[in-house]
Amino acid sequence: MELTNLYQVQDKLVSAFKVDLDNEVASGRTLTEDEMYDYIVEWADGQYVYYWDQWAIATACRFSADEDFNQVFEDAKELSDGDVDNLMACCAQLFVEHCIREQFGGYEIVADEEEVA
Repeated sequence: MELTNLYQVQDKLVSAFKVDLDNEVASGRTLTEDEMYDYIVEWADGQYVYYWDQWAIATACRFSADEDFNQVFEDAKELSDGDVDNLMACCAQLFVEHCIREQFGGYEIVADEEEVA
């Protein structure tokens, strides 16, 4: 079995999120830190909707040499109700959130006043 390269996936997710975030800013939307957190969670929830994608990400996290990705799997185990499909779905979403927060967490995104006017 060949495991998914989580670093490549992370790069793709960060690029895709940046495009969506740039579109939000261009539309004049202002995101506070709390709103940014909610936006990341909502965005992450929409990334892996098919179970085979969820399983690919979660399995790679489980067997990754990277401690951060292992921790994502452990966090998902705590959140899941013991159902393996739910575990994989939780892990895939937490993986996306982890990747995005690592790059964008803690930022407040405010549109430039000139762009809004």
